[in-house]
Amino acid sequence: MPGIVGIWDPSASSDEIARTLRVQTRAVRSDSASYREHRHLEAGFGAVLQESDVLDNGPQPALSSDGRFALLLDGEIFNLRELEKLHRIDRETSPWTAARACLDLLTLRGDQVLRELNGQYCIMMYDRIDKRLTVVTDRFGFRPFFSAKTRSGMLFASNLRGIRAADPHVPRLDHLGIAELFCYGTHVRKRSWIRGYRRLGPATVLTVAPTGGAEHRYWRYRFDEATSEVDIPTYFTVFAKLLDRAVERRMVGERRIGIFLSGGYDSRAIAAAIRREHLPIPAFTFGHPDSRDARFGKMLADRLGFHHRLLTTSGPCLQRLLSPIARRTEGMIPFVQNTSIAHHAAIKDKADLILTGFLGEYSGSHTWPRLLRSRSRRTAMEVVFDRMVSPRLAGCRRIFSASFFDPQYERMKVAFERSFASLDNEHPLNLSDSWDFRFRHPWSYQAAAVDRPLLEVRAPQLDIELVEFLLQIPWRVRLEQRVYKKMIAYSYPEIRDVPCTNSARPIDPNFVREYAKMASRYAMRKAWEPVARFLGRPRPLGREISDVAEELRAEPGLLADVLRPMVAEGVFEPEIFDPSGILAVAQEHYERKAGHQMLLALLLSWGTAKKSLLHGEAVATEY
Repeated sequence: MPGIVGIWDPSASSDEIARTLRVQTRAVRSDSASYREHRHLEAGFGAVLQESDVLDNGPQPALSSDGRFALLLDGEIFNLRELEKLHRIDRETSPWTAARACLDLLTLRGDQVLRELNGQYCIMMYDRIDKRLTVVTDRFGFRPFFSAKTRSGMLFASNLRGIRAADPHVPRLDHLGIAELFCYGTHVRKRSWIRGYRRLGPATVLTVAPTGGAEHRYWRYRFDEATSEVDIPTYFTVFAKLLDRAVERRMVGERRIGIFLSGGYDSRAIAAAIRREHLPIPAFTFGHPDSRDARFGKMLADRLGFHHRLLTTSGPCLQRLLSPIARRTEGMIPFVQNTSIAHHAAIKDKADLILTGFLGEYSGSHTWPRLLRSRSRRTAMEVVFDRMVSPRLAGCRRIFSASFFDPQYERMKVAFERSFASLDNEHPLNLSDSWDFRFRHPWSYQAAAVDRPLLEVRAPQLDIELVEFLLQIPWRVRLEQRVYKKMIAYSYPEIRDVPCTNSARPIDPNFVREYAKMASRYAMRKAWEPVARFLGRPRPLGREISDVAEELRAEPGLLADVLRPMVAEGVFEPEIFDPSGILAVAQEHYERKAGHQMLLALLLSWGTAKKSLLHGEAVATEY
């Protein structure tokens, strides 16, 4: 699968490095994808970059003119030519490539240029004289980089599988990592579910050398709480201008570009910002035909001049999707969160690159009454932790053994407190958003691994110029995406009256009026829910693209043929899990006594990934 694998070990010969690389490359290679393999190998260091044929970063590794430095670029950087002009980098007579431009900028300007790189990337640069390896992640950690220490060096890869294949030790489970995974619904911070296999954080520089190693951050998530406030029309006007530039940066190249278009704010804002000269492009919407996304996505596509395609599955398919998705996401998200693999053939027929609304949350905070009432940093921390964990806490207490979960839960709280203390903001909403973006969001990008063998994703909302501006907007203007909604309503009036997935109503830029309506609808919905349950009324689809709870129930084989055998085989170790609790939760769901769909999906994902990674069991790689 496209990405990096490799080893840094100053004591290893070139033959030893080559043997390790062969094992790693064989473990991650995908027969379904078309990609180029770039290789650097010498005593002490070796790396292989499997690069999608959609990208064109030139021959790699790029070598400095004196041969001292070698650089591999995984991903895309959209402003390299701009930075070369800004920093007056002389191209001489060598042909321009993205990898070589990146190398020149780093070797001639050093770390100061890292804050200026605008893209989704992971960079590896090796100093062949000092045997020093430097790894750089983008500001948001979109391209994953995992590493594990060895006796005399370090294994690394874009996924856990690439490390596991060459790890000479029997891997052990990371107890705190497992507890965090199930309590938060995804990993947080750097810890994975395999002990010692750690993910490099966003905006981070990792350096390892014979003299030692170090990490530092070249940029920090920080809302500017001291900036002077301006009027709201200025905010949404500048917002629209910068979004236009962000989207345009990502429309470059000869490859076919499409968009994942839902009925929400993020993808509609990106779609509306695409300049007319690029149209028509294909727009893909996932979901049941009766879902809000399906209906509103079609309306948006028609208004904006896109070729719309609804991607929906008919009949049971989750059991077939489980293995290939769990293999690619490695049990780090519930497999039902990204089932696009079922439609890869249809998407690839029309597009090579996909625009997506990842990290649109920068443009607005959601209301948490308890958080707004917080009067201290400590209170805000407790509210955020409770908000992140409480929806899954009861389920976790049932699937884990008490002797395991109770001490791990206390460790979780301590780890959360330490991570919260590292934040630079003071206002509760800024603290909440900063923690989410820095520690939880990078793991959510694991969903992109489902598509990466065939498609590359471009996320305009990750544009650094746009984000720097959004971080200056005061919390009260971001509240309930206030400025975001005004930007869409006034900048793109042609889609203003298209309903949104969340509310099923058009955008109302009047914040007070919309907030009152929203609160009223919420109260009415909560009052009606018990009545509807008593009357046996089916619950209509809300913001969901499909009814995952019922889709799981429609496939009892997931319980009978997958989960029960996992429990019987000891995949869920009794010293960590409560096997009877897992089966009881599953039975409740299938008997419609409760809804545990996301917990079950994560158990199935993690169990399948564990069998594949740690037990060596072959799993299906394709749908």
